[in-house]
Amino acid sequence: MKRFILAVALLLPGTAQAQSGAFPEPIVRANAGDIQCYMPDERRKTCGTTSRYRRMASGVIEMVTQMVITRTVTMEVTEPVEIKGDKVCSVMLQSELDAAKFVTTDGKSVDDAQVQKLREHVGSDVGRYFGHLMCTAYKDLGPNLVATQTLDGELIDRQVIPMIWVHADEGYQVRP
Repeated sequence: MKRFILAVALLLPGTAQAQSGAFPEPIVRANAGDIQCYMPDERRKTCGTTSRYRRMASGVIEMVTQMVITRTVTMEVTEPVEIKGDKVCSVMLQSELDAAKFVTTDGKSVDDAQVQKLREHVGSDVGRYFGHLMCTAYKDLGPNLVATQTLDGELIDRQVIPMIWVHADEGYQVRP
């Protein structure tokens, strides 16, 4: 399950000038500033992973994903995505992992030696996905959604990951 979660998190892709323009389904809720919260704990207001979307001046949609990597460190990855039908798709690249930001869960910087070890660890887990088309689809289960993924059109795993949309001002945090 951990590899599946990391794969979701790296797909679920710096501040740049955003362009106005509505986001389409299945990420239409991002138009209101909502954020995807994967593996939510609504009581604690935590997410194992979050993804937010922004439209760049070029028109490209970027996904910024923050995820738990260890009990005390999170990683933020940014990647371009494309909406294909009812799916959010991207081709994962090593360069996105190389540009990822790592911080402690209390917001402090992570030293360079630890960052290098974390990049190697994450790369060994998800490196097989680099260069392949990954798409995430969402199934509505009432108040919650679940995410499933395909890699080059084939279902990655039979597991599904719970997801809810939350608004940025609701106080949800990425925590183990």
